[in-house]
Amino acid sequence: KKGDYQGAIKDFKSAQKINPKNSIIFYKLAQSKLKLNNYSGAIEDLTKAIELNSNYEDAYFLRGTTKYETGNYLGATEDFISTTDINPSNSKAYFNIGNCKIELKDYSLAIYYYNKAIEINPNFQDAYYNRGKTKYLKKDYKNAILDFDKAIELSPNFVEAYYSNRASCKFIIEDYYGAISDWSIFIENNKFDKNIFLFRAKAKGILGDNRGAIEDCNRALKLSSKYAEAYYIRGVSKIILGDKTGGCQDLSRAGELGYDSYDQIREYCN
Repeated sequence: KKGDYQGAIKDFKSAQKINPKNSIIFYKLAQSKLKLNNYSGAIEDLTKAIELNSNYEDAYFLRGTTKYETGNYLGATEDFISTTDINPSNSKAYFNIGNCKIELKDYSLAIYYYNKAIEINPNFQDAYYNRGKTKYLKKDYKNAILDFDKAIELSPNFVEAYYSNRASCKFIIEDYYGAISDWSIFIENNKFDKNIFLFRAKAKGILGDNRGAIEDCNRALKLSSKYAEAYYIRGVSKIILGDKTGGCQDLSRAGELGYDSYDQIREYCN
C-alpha cells in the first residue's frame, strides 16, 4: 500500500529472513525507515547493505545523505567520497561533498568539489549557486556574481539567487543600480519580505533617491510595524528632504525599538 512504510518495513524484514544476504533488501528497508525519520535505523541497514556489497554506490550515497541530515558532516564526506570512488561521474556526490565542506567551514575545498560537479555537469544550477554562496563567504564578490549569473541563466525563475547573494554582492561592490534591479525582480515574486524593501531603501538612499527610500521603508513597516531599522532609514531620508519633525520622530521611534540612532538625534534633532 502506497505510504504504508511500517507495512513495507514488515515485508522487507520477512524478505530478509528468506534472503539475509540480499543487499538490496537492506537498502529498501533503509529507505522506508527514512520515510519515518528513523535515521539511526536507516544508517544501520545501509551499513549492512554495504558490508554485503562493497561497491553499492546508491547505499553509500544514501548513507552519506542521511549522515548529512543528522549533522555528521565528516562521516557524510567519507561516504560521498566512497560514492565517487565507485562512480567518478557522480556529480551529485561531488556537490554534496561541497555542501559538507561548507558546513565544516572549509570554503576552499567546497569550491574545489563544486568545480568537480560542474566539470561533470556544466548545467548543474545548484552547484553554480552554492559555489557563488561560497565565494560570497570568501568575500570574492565579483566571481560570486558570475556564478549567480549562471544559476539564473539556467533557471530564470530562480529568484533566491537574486535575493540571497547576487544583489548583496552588487551592493557590497557599490553597484547600487544593479542591486536595486535584482531586489526589484525579487519583489515581483515576493512582496512580503520586509528585509528586501529595507535593503532596496538603503541602496536608494545612497543614490540620493530619498523619496524612493521612504516608500520602501513604508512598505517594510507595513509588513512589520516594529522594524526599528526601517524607522531609522526613513527618519534619515526625511531629514535630508527637509522634514525634520517627521525624521526626528522616526529616529526617536527607532531608538525606542532598540536601534542605535541617538547620535543622529543629537546631531539633527536638538
